[in-house]
Amino acid sequence: MRLLLVHADRFEYEAREKAVKEPEPLDESHKKGALENGLVVFSTVEKNDEQEPEQIATNAASSIEEVLGWLKTKKVMLYPYAHLSTSLASREPAISILKALEERLAQKGYEVSRSPFGWYKSFTITAKGHPLSELSRTITVDTKSRQAAPAVKTEYVIMDQEGKLHPPEDFVFGPYDAEFKSLVEKEALKRGLTGGEPHFLDYARRFGIEWESFADVGQMRFGPESNLIMDLLAADKRTPTIIRLQSLRGESGRENICSQIRRMLPAILNGQRLDSKLQDAAVRNLRGRRQLQNGAERRAATFLQA
Repeated sequence: MRLLLVHADRFEYEAREKAVKEPEPLDESHKKGALENGLVVFSTVEKNDEQEPEQIATNAASSIEEVLGWLKTKKVMLYPYAHLSTSLASREPAISILKALEERLAQKGYEVSRSPFGWYKSFTITAKGHPLSELSRTITVDTKSRQAAPAVKTEYVIMDQEGKLHPPEDFVFGPYDAEFKSLVEKEALKRGLTGGEPHFLDYARRFGIEWESFADVGQMRFGPESNLIMDLLAADKRTPTIIRLQSLRGESGRENICSQIRRMLPAILNGQRLDSKLQDAAVRNLRGRRQLQNGAERRAATFLQA
């Protein structure tokens, strides 16, 4: 079996006409179909798959489940696609394997839909375009099924100053243990902390800093504004550029830092002075090239305290 897996924002199809003499019976509910924010699996059942169809379906389900885990999605569309191989299975075995694959994924708790076999279909797809959004797999009876690692049992205890161990739920915290108590409640007891969303998440979004959902936990994605800010801060490690940000915060209030930074951007790109309080002798120009969309280059002047 050959698989082409595409992580899509949206996928939709419509059956048009018969592609084989005896296609899979088509009812009104399967004439059209759509998927949003899920995995589209273009599937070609091959001649060799007829020898052990159950094993092929099992191995294919395990391979698809692995990709679904990477993408953190539960939605999958199986789409029969006869263009990934020149050695195609016969009608009955192909339909049987596709149905078995659909059943195995559904048994694992996934939201599975399948387009009909043996029909010419029009379809539109919008791929997400990240590194894992387009993958291919070749499934055989020897394909190794990756077994999920057994769940690790985690147990938390607190050691006091005398070396005695206490269950987190029974530990008596002292008057100065407020921060430690918050840590224990969040990590060990899995209790939500009061106070709502942390303020730094709001600041990060306003400055164009986001978590990268398709990378490891903790990786960040920088937009144009945040990338420029980081360039300014990293231009000269000896320069305490945070002083300028603190002065902006003091003059306009903490909530208006974002608007101040945004007003700084045209000045940076046009090479104008940023801080009128800095004396000429204390100003140093660090030049960098920035490519514009029309192919031209513009000098970007960064003014930092020497």
